[in-house]
Amino acid sequence: MTVTVASRLVQNPAALSELGRLALAFIDGGPEWLAWAIATPTAQYSFAGESTLLAQVQQGLHSSRFAFLPTLQAMISPVKLLTLGMADLRTLGQAEAGDTSAPIEAQIKRIFTNHHLLTSSDFAQGTAFLQTLGVNQAALFQFMTFEDQVALYQVAAQPNGQTAIPETEAAQFAVSQARTVLEFVDYYQFYLRYCSRLPTATTAAQRGTQASSALMVLLPLLFGALDAPQVPGLVSPAEVANAVTVWVRNGRQIGFSRLSEGTAQIAQNTVFLSETGDAARALVQSYIAGTQALIVAQPVKQGMLGQDGASCLFPIRSGDQQATLLLGPTGLITLRSYGLQPTTASAPLVAGNRVPNAPDGDA
Repeated sequence: MTVTVASRLVQNPAALSELGRLALAFIDGGPEWLAWAIATPTAQYSFAGESTLLAQVQQGLHSSRFAFLPTLQAMISPVKLLTLGMADLRTLGQAEAGDTSAPIEAQIKRIFTNHHLLTSSDFAQGTAFLQTLGVNQAALFQFMTFEDQVALYQVAAQPNGQTAIPETEAAQFAVSQARTVLEFVDYYQFYLRYCSRLPTATTAAQRGTQASSALMVLLPLLFGALDAPQVPGLVSPAEVANAVTVWVRNGRQIGFSRLSEGTAQIAQNTVFLSETGDAARALVQSYIAGTQALIVAQPVKQGMLGQDGASCLFPIRSGDQQATLLLGPTGLITLRSYGLQPTTASAPLVAGNRVPNAPDGDA
């Protein structure tokens, strides 16, 4: 047999860190697979670090990034579990084993809150939100991914603010425009933000027409704002910072992950209302230029790992400016948000624990 982790030979499970063994135990069949691999003469496996081992064992055994915790009704990547720390991971194990004592339940609530972990009950809030909006039967919502459910939960949990625009009206507009659940969330937020600046005397029909016209202006202007650098998966913050710096200094832009995301950010963070032509182009270009300047001036330093164990948010702040970059599961680095007012940037999929300087946490 040959099983190596970070170039170290693993001859028995005790060769892993205690934290690594605890995280491995959450993978159904994980400890058994490791024992088999160690004992099988023809087996040869090499892992860059313990997080790589956890990710590949989970994916290899179950064809999924997520370990299922049936007692807690949660899907969490073992890579994410590795970042929780010994005490919280042990508590999670106690609860998953059936300990329903009040102290354990209180600790579990704290753990899920502190580490931004979501359960099936959280996702149910997103479903209930769609029902409240009257759009839950739309075909768009019959094929949802984990990322989709996280996005719906986040918009459901987000206060609507002071806008008087009916949420059901925004939802109907978003359903008519969106081709994915993530686009629905974007266009729903776009409509609320954009229409809140329209004269209060406008009717629903007038708002819908103006919002549609605004999208017809904005969407073509954002075609050039979809470029993004790519790195090989979940790399260290230093590698993300270097990729971003090289990309921007070569005259390229860090763009959005999708067009609809750009429209929502423009509606939230600029004064765009009825501009067209050169005026609209100048407004969009000014917004994008501001993001690039901030990104270069303030390189990313720390990230927040998502529940999927493959995505990461990198917040950037300077004075009253704030941006958030998203490192997605495929390694693309995109602009999640940029504005002059502090905003809460969180994702399923992607908010969570700090990412260590070494992506495997073994350095």
